[in-house]
Formats: sequence, C-alpha cells, structure tokens
Amino acid sequence: MTDNSGSAHNGDSLVSQIVSDPSLGARRRTAAAGTSLHEPGEPAGNVFAIHTGQVRLYQLSPDGSRRLMDILGPGQWFGAEAVGGLSQYGCQARTETAATFCMLPATRLLAALEHRPEASLEIIRQLAGRLNRVSEEAGGLAFEDCRHRLIRALVRFSRSAAAVATQDGVELHMTHEQLAQAVGAARETVSLILTDLRQQNLIRTGRNRLSFDPRKLDEALEENHPSSSSTILS
Repeated sequence: MTDNSGSAHNGDSLVSQIVSDPSLGARRRTAAAGTSLHEPGEPAGNVFAIHTGQVRLYQLSPDGSRRLMDILGPGQWFGAEAVGGLSQYGCQARTETAATFCMLPATRLLAALEHRPEASLEIIRQLAGRLNRVSEEAGGLAFEDCRHRLIRALVRFSRSAAAVATQDGVELHMTHEQLAQAVGAARETVSLILTDLRQQNLIRTGRNRLSFDPRKLDEALEENHPSSSSTILS
C-alpha cells in the first residue's frame, strides 16, 4: 500500500467527499488486488472512501472460513465501526481489484459532520439500511432454503460494484465460491442451484460471471417463496 496526494471525488456520497477532503488530513492510498485494508479485531480508527476499484467486506469465523457481506465500489465508504465509536473493526475489508481510496480518522469525520447535517443523515440512512439487510439475511439463514438465499444474493449484488449493466439486465462478476461465501453454503450446492436456474432460462453463466435480469429473479422469488404458514418453528 502506498501513499498518494490528491482528493478526487467519485460518486455522489457526501460522506465519501468529506473523507476525501485533504484539508481534514485525508490520506490517499493505492493498493493491489488482494490487499487487506483492515482485519476484525484491529483498532477501529479510520473511515475509508473508495475512488477506484472494488473492496469486499468479509465476516471471518474461528475455523478460517469467511462470509461475503458486501461489495463496494467508487463513491462508497466503509469503516462504520469507527463512526459508531466501536473500539475494533468487526470484519475484514479486502481489495478485490487494484484500488485507490482515502483514509480519514473518524474523529475528524465526526467533527466535520457538525457543519454537514446532510452527511449525518446519509450516515444514518446507510447504517439503518445495513442493519436491516443484516436482519433479513439472519432471518434467511434461519427460515429460507439455499435456493431462496442465493436468488436474494444475486438480486442484491446486481446493484453492487461487481455488476455491469447490460441491455438485458446485468452481468455479475462473481465465482461460485464467492456466491457460496455470501449465502453460507457449499460451492457444490450453489453450482447445482445455478445450473437449475440456467435451465429455467433465468440466468446465463460464463467464466466467473453470470448474466440475468434482476426483475425476473425477483418475480421467481415471489412466485416460489414458501408462505409463512408452512414454516414450522421449534
């Protein structure tokens, strides 16, 4: 990881703009693909804003496995633990591609927010959205089968930095292993479900990429979602 000067603003995130402001002491850096930007358990002192490239957030387990939580790209920020006053990061942030980003001490971001109430509202909305998504995913792990969890993940990641818009929908650049990490299943199970979805003409597959129309997957999810009355709670 190397330091660089400059503060280009990518995207329309007010938080990213503040984090990138050199007058606040923001440090611009570059990192090669596969670089860890922070690990769970490390002191949470900085907030990060992405300028170029892709960063993925992982939850790590004691047995060495990891779960893909989010895929971030230009104009997005991470380091919510530092903003929330937590002492440690709770996840791993790792570059999926070569990336440029800015780092800013959370104390300076919070001080700047006193004069930028609109950015404070953005943080609240984003944190509330992330909390809601975590709750939905936790419920999915408990009550939904792997097929439903996978379809939900495909739709969610279709709006992420890993997806490119096409004439017919999106092209999602993810491996079967990465999707398995996202839904908490074995890669072989995910591959079988993807084959079934392909046979139903809901997705097209290629080398480390999938093409589909998120709206059709949403419709398939609604049509086949089990009713709450059929769920048995022990």
